[in-house]
Amino acid sequence: MNYNINDIMPYIENYEFGEYFSTREEDFLISSISCAECPNFDWDDGASKLVLIPEDKDYVIKIPFNSSHDEFDDSYYDMSRNYCEEEIDLYNKISMEGLGGIFSQFFLPLTRVEEFQEYDIYIQPKGQVYRQVPREKRSHFYSQGSMSKVKSSNLNHYTTLPDDWIAAVVEVLKDVHLVKKFFNILSKYDIDQDLHCGNIGYYNGKPVIIDYGSFYD
Repeated sequence: MNYNINDIMPYIENYEFGEYFSTREEDFLISSISCAECPNFDWDDGASKLVLIPEDKDYVIKIPFNSSHDEFDDSYYDMSRNYCEEEIDLYNKISMEGLGGIFSQFFLPLTRVEEFQEYDIYIQPKGQVYRQVPREKRSHFYSQGSMSKVKSSNLNHYTTLPDDWIAAVVEVLKDVHLVKKFFNILSKYDIDQDLHCGNIGYYNGKPVIIDYGSFYD
C-alpha cells in the first residue's frame, strides 16, 4: 500500500465533516465532489466511522466519528471512543497471539496518517467488501472441499458469517481446529459482536475482516 499525504488531504480539506457528522446528510459530504484535486471516489459509512474510497488508489481513507465539535450529536456516539485507534490496538494484540500471529493475516491493518481540524485520518488497504462481491464471483475464493469441511465441522454455528467466507478461511488455515481457534479469538476480543457482510471481504483473493473495532461492545 503506497500513499502520499498530499494525495489524501484534498479529500479531507474539501468536505464539511462537522456538518455531515451532526446531520448525516449526504449533501454536506459531497459538497466539493467536482473538485479537480479529488479524482472520482465512492464513500460509505457505518456506526463508528466514515470511509472515503478513491477509485485510483489502493487504499481507503477512514475517519472515526470522534470529535470535540459542539454540533456533533453525542446522544448516540460515544465521544470518548476512537474505533480506528482501537482497531490498531486489536491488530497488534492479535499479531502477538500464538502461532506467530498467524491470525493477523485475516485483518486489514490501519495506519494513522494525519490529524486535520481535530479529526484523526487513517488509511487501510482497499479490500473487496463481501456484500459488494456478486454471488457468482464468490466461488473462486474457496474450493468445494473447504465448504465440505465447514459443513461437516459445523463451523457455521460459531458465527453468523456466511458459509462461503468461512470456507475461504478454512482454505487458508487448512485446519478446522485452527479455524475454531480463530473464532475463539474473535470472541475473546469482542470482534464477533459486530461482524456482518459489510465488515468482511477479501484482499488479494484471501478472506479478511475489514472493520473489526466492534461497536459499543
